[in-house]
Amino acid sequence: MPISRPSWSSPGTAVLARLRDSRGLLALFAASLVLTLTGVGLRVAAGQLRDNQAAANQALIDPAATRQVLGAVSADVAKIFSYSYTDLPATERAARQVLTGSAASQYDRLFPELRDAVAQHLSLVTRVVRAGVTQLSASRAHLLVFLDQTATRGHAAVGSTPYRAQLAVVAELHGGQWRITDIGAR
Repeated sequence: MPISRPSWSSPGTAVLARLRDSRGLLALFAASLVLTLTGVGLRVAAGQLRDNQAAANQALIDPAATRQVLGAVSADVAKIFSYSYTDLPATERAARQVLTGSAASQYDRLFPELRDAVAQHLSLVTRVVRAGVTQLSASRAHLLVFLDQTATRGHAAVGSTPYRAQLAVVAELHGGQWRITDIGAR
């Protein structure tokens, strides 16, 4: 007497039967192709985000580093663009400490003109009213600095309102200190 098998089928056999059907095989292939292409697309998009300059700009993602460079460079700009006819060497010393590269060369060309300040009893007070970091990496920063400058001759103010200036400043980190490498008027 032959042994009869049960007439029920397991879920696995139904899937196998459907896969044998050409339409099922085509659907499975299409689904795997869509998933593969989606994975590749997401991987490419993730790579672009990592390589994006905005994502690399520490000024956008590291507020502590941004504040640190803003404070250091703003203080330095105020020091090197302020002078008193009674102590020009102090301004020159400050410039030697914070300027390097083309900024130092620019300052060296301009500083002899300040010698006239002694004869005219001129002083200049520079105050940074606003500054922003436009680009920041671990060792380089680009800043936009807005200044108010007030001049005096002797003890009398020169003009009734401060002179306003805007500078583009590039600074580099050297030995733990931000040093200004380039300055340009904006």
